[in-house]
Amino acid sequence: MQLNEIHTLIKMHGQRQSFKKNTSIFKMSERPRNFYLLEEGWVKIAQEGEDGQAITLALRKSGDLFGLVEILAKEKYRLRYAYSLTDVTVYVLSAEKLYELVRDDPNIMTVLCTMMAQRILEAQNFIKAVTSMSVPHRLAWFLQLFSKEKNGVLTTELPLTHEEISYILGCSRQKVTSFLNRWRKQGYITYKRGVIEILDKEAILLEE
Repeated sequence: MQLNEIHTLIKMHGQRQSFKKNTSIFKMSERPRNFYLLEEGWVKIAQEGEDGQAITLALRKSGDLFGLVEILAKEKYRLRYAYSLTDVTVYVLSAEKLYELVRDDPNIMTVLCTMMAQRILEAQNFIKAVTSMSVPHRLAWFLQLFSKEKNGVLTTELPLTHEEISYILGCSRQKVTSFLNRWRKQGYITYKRGVIEILDKEAILLEE
């Protein structure tokens, strides 16, 4: 059993739904009855801080599962919320149906637990980056984390404002804007409308 086979099962047994940009997919404190396979678009997983400010915990892109952690942990209520950053299409599968599939093939749970363990490692790497790197290093690392090669160029397409990126990286919006503008002037990157092309990844990693 591989993760892509689980995706196929979710598409077979789940319901396909669409959400418009800036729509709540699930909320904190509601019961975790379903989880989701993101077919298209971007989703933010977040939590409200004590000051009411949203804390972004993860970004989910096409091909990712989300909404599963409370189900596997057997939590009674959601500990975080999911919010569409773009128009999204998902497949929704109930926790009840998941357990039914697991009874038929226990290997499903092994694959899901492996995926969640990998996410824990990714979260630990993210914490390390935010707490130990300088702001430009954090920003360079973050851009490359979500980049893909297109026509021979590393390209990052994130539906995030500079302010949202600053919340994730734990710095000011002014610093995010300042470094992006500097790198663009130096010819290290190009960017417009949420698309950033990294032309010299070594240079931005050396920035201080």
